[in-house]
Formats: sequence, structure tokens, C-alpha cells
Amino acid sequence: MTQQHRHIVSNIDSLIHKLNTDGNHEIILKKTAEILHLFQTHFTEEERLMSKYEFPRKVEHKATHDKLAALIEKYYGSLIVGDRHLTSKTVAHLRKWLTNHIADEDGRYYRWQDNNPILATQWAKMPSLEIAI
Repeated sequence: MTQQHRHIVSNIDSLIHKLNTDGNHEIILKKTAEILHLFQTHFTEEERLMSKYEFPRKVEHKATHDKLAALIEKYYGSLIVGDRHLTSKTVAHLRKWLTNHIADEDGRYYRWQDNNPILATQWAKMPSLEIAI
């Protein structure tokens, strides 16, 4: 898992902790906005690299990103209008989805990079997903 993935998971864990301890709506809203931004930034960079290097499953991979982004945006939108029912169980589901996505979908991309003869010679020059957040 890249540093960026770890950073996102850490923020999700922090939100779960806040939901379980103080439940302050403003703090939860702010943390959810941060997580949404992290996902958007990460997905944009990942999809850019997949397009640049012509990853054959980029359309399917983007569809999984779009599905999760829509879910997070829905939760965030609910929080903005005052819904206070975002639960740690819901956020834990997002965390599980992300870790499964990293292992399965992102894993396919990394394995494809490793096994692609054209990219094998360019591997040292290829940017990583370690972008600044």
C-alpha cells in the first residue's frame, strides 16, 4: 500500500474514532470533507497514470472510483444539511471497501505494470502514486 493509501486509511480511522467518542457534528463534517478531498485527489492521479500508460482496465477501474466517490459525496451532502446519522459502521464499510479496492483493483494495476514488457524498461522513470496531499 502506498503512503497515500495509508494516509487515506488513517483519516478514515480518525473519523471512526471521532464518531465513536465525541460525535461533534462540525468536526465530523470537516473530517468527512478532508476524506472526500483525499479520495478525489487520489482517484484523479491514479486515473491520470492509468490513461498515460494505457492500462487496459482503466474504464472499469474508474467506474469503481466513481461508485465510491458518489457514496462519499452522498454521506457528505447529508452531513451538510444537518443529518447526524453518519455512523462508525458506515465509515468502517468505506474503509473495508478501500482496503479491498487497494488489494484487488489497485493490485491489478501494479501487477500489470510489473508484467508489461514495454513498461518494464520505463519502470524507473514511472511516477508513483506518492503525490503530496
